Amino acid sequence: MGNLFGAVGKESIDSDLEAMAVWAESYSYAARQLEEVFCDCVGVWLFGQSYLHSFRYLLAPDLSERPSDNYPPNRWRSEFAIEAARSYGDSADSTFANAFRPFEKSREKKVEIADIVTKTLVPKIIAEANDFFDGKKLTRPSATETERCKQSLYSLCPFSDYESVGSLLNAAWELRLDLENWSIPGVPDDVSDEKKIDILNDLVFKSFEVVEWNGLRPRVAGNKI
Repeated sequence: MGNLFGAVGKESIDSDLEAMAVWAESYSYAARQLEEVFCDCVGVWLFGQSYLHSFRYLLAPDLSERPSDNYPPNRWRSEFAIEAARSYGDSADSTFANAFRPFEKSREKKVEIADIVTKTLVPKIIAEANDFFDGKKLTRPSATETERCKQSLYSLCPFSDYESVGSLLNAAWELRLDLENWSIPGVPDDVSDEKKIDILNDLVFKSFEVVEWNGLRPRVAGNKI
């Protein structure tokens, strides 16, 4: 790092103006990267496995590029998300990160410093996201509720009696990833996967609509028309 800070000693690195200018850039990169990691952790906390599946669906495969030095590479983000999922008590596919290529590109030393800071602080960010939800009376998706949702969708019944929308989305993803074993009542066995996906999407959206209507109904009933 001598090419960045010159002759400035470690004891003066936070008081020398030139060194502080270097740290300011690295600090900015690290802060933006950690914001992204925090958002991923929030997504994992709220939606569980469905967040991981959606992340992979939208961003993989990649070319080992990073959209900006303000963002961690996708491979790193996927690894951080797995760490968050396990920290929150979820199971996580150990091969999930393999959908993204390892990041091996060279980068500026200022960015390298930020990357090191980001990786070092990931456990703290995972804990901060968990603390953020403490006392907010939100329910995380559970395996039991996910299975109830799955059985309802499997039988072509919208499911609205869930405490976490993540449970419904997790159930939908489980069906989506196992379409060949989904025998839909009243539908020929040779129906295409595309048709099954259409049916599944309709069931999920209908489940959301039922929840919304159940929330609106008391207000509607109390108004005179």
